[in-house]
Amino acid sequence: LFLRDKASFERNSATDHGGALYADVHSIVSLDEGIIIKSNVAEDHGGAIFVTNEGHVNMKHSQLDGNHARLGGALYVTQQGSALVGVNSTLKDNYASFDGGAVYVEKAFVTVANASLLDNDATARGGGIFVDKLGSLTMDFATLARNKVGGDGGGLYAGLFAKVMVRHSSFLRNR
Repeated sequence: LFLRDKASFERNSATDHGGALYADVHSIVSLDEGIIIKSNVAEDHGGAIFVTNEGHVNMKHSQLDGNHARLGGALYVTQQGSALVGVNSTLKDNYASFDGGAVYVEKAFVTVANASLLDNDATARGGGIFVDKLGSLTMDFATLARNKVGGDGGGLYAGLFAKVMVRHSSFLRNR
């Protein structure tokens, strides 16, 4: 699925996973040139996007804004899924009622490059990003700013067997 040129997904909902999009079993979803995924809700995982079973999401020049889920307010990546959040993409004002205000990663791979995670919120852990259970995160030239959490890791929470590499990135006023 290739989405580009200012398409938008707004005010969608899912009873379980992926309020706007669900990428499963080797699927490839590309979001490019002004895609806006806004104000979506998943009752369980991935308020905007849920990626699993070797699915892949590639974001460039796109925005995930004001989405909500229990885990991964904007993006939830699991089961060998992968996501690239890059090149002028922004995840902002997303909310997780438990972990991962913007992004939740477990048993999967996420790269955040030349992107910003701003003003996201989680009740328990990882106001910006939550990585756990063999999850892998690489950050390059990324900004995590003003994310907040009720528990641990205002910007980033790295838990059980998480692999995290951060280069040339800024963490500003997370709490």
